[in-house]
Amino acid sequence: MTRYNKALLLVFILTIIWSAIRPLSDNNWILEILPVFITMPFIYYLGKRYTISSLSWTFMFLYFSMPVVQAHYGVGFVPIGVKLAPLFDTTRNVFDRFTHFFFGFFLFFPIFEMIRQSIGKRKFLNYMIPAASLLGLAAVYEISEWLSLCLLRPTVIFSFSSVHKMISMIHQKICS
Repeated sequence: MTRYNKALLLVFILTIIWSAIRPLSDNNWILEILPVFITMPFIYYLGKRYTISSLSWTFMFLYFSMPVVQAHYGVGFVPIGVKLAPLFDTTRNVFDRFTHFFFGFFLFFPIFEMIRQSIGKRKFLNYMIPAASLLGLAAVYEISEWLSLCLLRPTVIFSFSSVHKMISMIHQKICS
């Protein structure tokens, strides 16, 4: 592990610690941070198996820091998302939208690097496999978010899901 990677890891751990200190909701913090904690052993394993560039480590750090920040504030309450909302002509917090966008943007290149090392220079597959992997992972996340909406109390998922109005009605219609 390079000094740069150690620095990224230290900052990431400090970000998680900061995020855990008086979050908006303890239940929300657990729900938001759980995918990060589930992913970290895979990242560690892949880091041992493949040569991952500093750029890819930076991209992964930037992306995984976003859900950690979101876990602290809650999906609809991240301050920077509120400030950026007028630029996108909306009153809704846009941080969650950024998180979804950057999931694909920041994680494509690390997966591309690993695929290229695994199967060599096959132009189509080098691009197709990372794209398909990210779409599949995004679908799994969205389905797990939907399941949490069905299984948890509306007060718990209020800050977890980006649905803030008429949460009880939505909960009843989707899960009944």
